[in-house]
Amino acid sequence: MKTRKEIYGKECAEILRNITLYHNIRKAQVIKLHPNISPEVCEKIIFHLQNNRRIYHDKATDIIYDNNDGSTDFETIYCLWVICDFIDKTEYHSSSDFPANAVFFAEGELYELSFIPENKEAMFEQAFKTQEPDGKRIIVLESTEQIPNIKIPDVAAYCTVNDSTGEVKYFRTGE
Repeated sequence: MKTRKEIYGKECAEILRNITLYHNIRKAQVIKLHPNISPEVCEKIIFHLQNNRRIYHDKATDIIYDNNDGSTDFETIYCLWVICDFIDKTEYHSSSDFPANAVFFAEGELYELSFIPENKEAMFEQAFKTQEPDGKRIIVLESTEQIPNIKIPDVAAYCTVNDSTGEVKYFRTGE
């Protein structure tokens, strides 16, 4: 008879890797990031990891943390919804350093994801001016009203995210 570890060891390691990589992630995102694992198995693995104190699940917000300090990085959570949107085409994804929040490879292309809060457009413009793009940039915004205020080179698309549903709406750059 096989043990739980023998049956779900690889899946558990994949899920734990993503939680520790991004530090905080919605449970729905964990499930979407692992389309090869059934939602029921994802739920069981999350429950198992929580019982073993490897992760912490705030049921009120449905956010899973890799530590118990409970600080939430919503910028990364918003960018993760974009990765979830591309997950069927994604070969690899990871967190990144400022000004990007995350990166992913899809269909042989590298994409940098950056969340820009309202009234921080100028700061991000300066940060992007000093950096050569590693790939196509997707800029996640709080509002479409920010688009005219942003002058960042090599932007493939802008998008907004509905965090409660995970819906991502994309907007072309016009370039």
